[in-house]
Amino acid sequence: MKSQFITVLLLALSPSWLLRAEQRPPHWSVDLNKFGYFTGQPGTASTLSSDDAVAATDSYVAVALQNEEPATGPPKANAKPQSKLLLLIFAAGSGKLSATCGPWTINAGFELRSTASGNFLLHLTPLSETKPQRSESLVLLSPNCEQLKQILLQDQGTAKPRLWQTLQSPSRKTLVLINEQGEGSHFELLDLESLDSKSKWFEHDSMAPKIIGVSDNGFLGVPPGPKSTVIESRPIADDYNYYRTFDGPWQRLPYSNCDSFLSDDTLICTSESTPEPWKVSKTQIKAIRLDGTVTFSATVSGAGYHVWRNSDISVSSGGDHFAFTLDFAGAGWLWGTLDMGPEHHSIYVWSASRPEPSAKIKLVNWLDHPVLGFSFAPDGSWFAVLVDHSTLNIRPLESPK
Repeated sequence: MKSQFITVLLLALSPSWLLRAEQRPPHWSVDLNKFGYFTGQPGTASTLSSDDAVAATDSYVAVALQNEEPATGPPKANAKPQSKLLLLIFAAGSGKLSATCGPWTINAGFELRSTASGNFLLHLTPLSETKPQRSESLVLLSPNCEQLKQILLQDQGTAKPRLWQTLQSPSRKTLVLINEQGEGSHFELLDLESLDSKSKWFEHDSMAPKIIGVSDNGFLGVPPGPKSTVIESRPIADDYNYYRTFDGPWQRLPYSNCDSFLSDDTLICTSESTPEPWKVSKTQIKAIRLDGTVTFSATVSGAGYHVWRNSDISVSSGGDHFAFTLDFAGAGWLWGTLDMGPEHHSIYVWSASRPEPSAKIKLVNWLDHPVLGFSFAPDGSWFAVLVDHSTLNIRPLESPK
């Protein structure tokens, strides 16, 4: 009897069972206050902003922290405090701190991204006494903080703190740099794994579509026009989207309100109904292939609420998950102004294979606890979210079916 029990126990603890246990998605959180820095707002984002202050790879999660320091030396006109930027890299499986990179002395904002091969990219504006002209830089780092490559972008002189916009493909293999000037726009296409330049060009045509997304094959665009007061790159309602390959002409797509690539041939599109007092509004979400085939459709609404998307869209590199922040405000004008309840601000995470959300995170007090970063693991099995200025959470996701 005893030998039979041992046999059963050994079968239960067979290598296949242990392998499945090791493959379970991670689930942990860490209080970042103990590291002495704070999670400063990257760029101008105050809500969910893909890969700004947190970035995930298969094995690691990186979070960018910063600490403002008073200016030193003789007083200068319009002097601004400098910031020290630190990069903490955690093991995804255990949550243990694996490496600390930096600090860098910077001004203004920064961006943090991950690459397909498991490295990290920082877009920042470093400052030093010997280089006061504030050249923007792209710094490619390994998970152990080794600097693999650094490239300097155009000097800014006394211009605004950030000139170059960066857009990343869902696969995390392609990066496009955009510098909009009064006379036109400068563009550069980079291999994100090596930061090698693929092509550079300048466009004088101010009526050409504005690039708002990039894949490994081409660009997503919207007609030029007034910028949204909420999200700078949001399409204008009822305007069609445009697409072109890297070396081809722009082509108008037979649909509108698409904001991001989900994969090389699929777009994520969202549209909101016009809010009116005491009427229920809704947000419709679709995944549409470039040929017009709808592969996903869902609608979020609430009785007595206005519902609208209030963030960029974050996607997994496999194209099987996406996420963004939704706002819920009371439909009455007074209640809509004062409404700060649990439903006011929520992160929705979807699998691209079913319309029900895979995860939903309600932010009770989103003004005091903004979302400063969100990133999917490459395989979409878990995600990292940075809420408020101190808490990094890693949460598992169900596999798409």
